[in-house]
Amino acid sequence: MQDSGNINIPGFESLEFKAGETKQTSKLHNPAENSCYFRMTLTIDGEAIWQSDDIAPGEQVGEMELTRALDAGEYAAKLKYECFTMQDKTPLNGAEIDLAINVK
Repeated sequence: MQDSGNINIPGFESLEFKAGETKQTSKLHNPAENSCYFRMTLTIDGEAIWQSDDIAPGEQVGEMELTRALDAGEYAAKLKYECFTMQDKTPLNGAEIDLAINVK
């Protein structure tokens, strides 16, 4: 495994989504100071409801398409970060954070 140096993983306590819609906007991003790609997966109760493409440093997700619309309420979720080298996309360390999804 290649030395990845320091990877900055943004932490989020919650995300705000619109009820009954699969298209959402997000503040998820890969900090510009990173030198790796991110791939993010958002899960609720083990079900992946969204996965990003590879996100380069300095890029923000913006619009995201969920696999299904969510009803109003609060959901306990996990956001998994997979990190890959810029050169050949060799896997690096990743992280998984707990967060709430507030659907209104």
